[in-house]
Amino acid sequence: MNDIDSYLTQLREEQEVDEFVNKGLYPERLNFKYSPPLYLPKMEENEVNNKLHTITPFDSSLYENMEQITETLNRVERELKTTMERENTELNNTNKEEKCPICMDSMGERNYIVPVCGHKVCMKCFVTNITSNCETGCLCSLCRAKIV
Repeated sequence: MNDIDSYLTQLREEQEVDEFVNKGLYPERLNFKYSPPLYLPKMEENEVNNKLHTITPFDSSLYENMEQITETLNRVERELKTTMERENTELNNTNKEEKCPICMDSMGERNYIVPVCGHKVCMKCFVTNITSNCETGCLCSLCRAKIV
């Protein structure tokens, strides 16, 4: 009988090794899951009754105060979102207007040209485009619309 048991154990081990190598399955018998014993202290009935009596009923004024605080926080959050969106839009508009989209240098108040297509380009990039690109110099550098 021991021979049969040892043979079955050997077959099971070979199957586990084969499954681990070929399929990546870890043997179940080697999975050890330790769970510490759960300790729940036993409470006396008197302790439970005493704790129940110390709980106070819910105060309605507290609930009203919580509603007011929530409304105020929501209002402040909406105002902050609106202010941030407005500031971001203004910041993006000023940055887009002041920098050349080709060289990213500051264009200043007078150092740019606006072709028919409406794209602002600094004079340096505009002149460089016309003089160095024989075939495409007459086209906008951004949208390729005819500008000359």
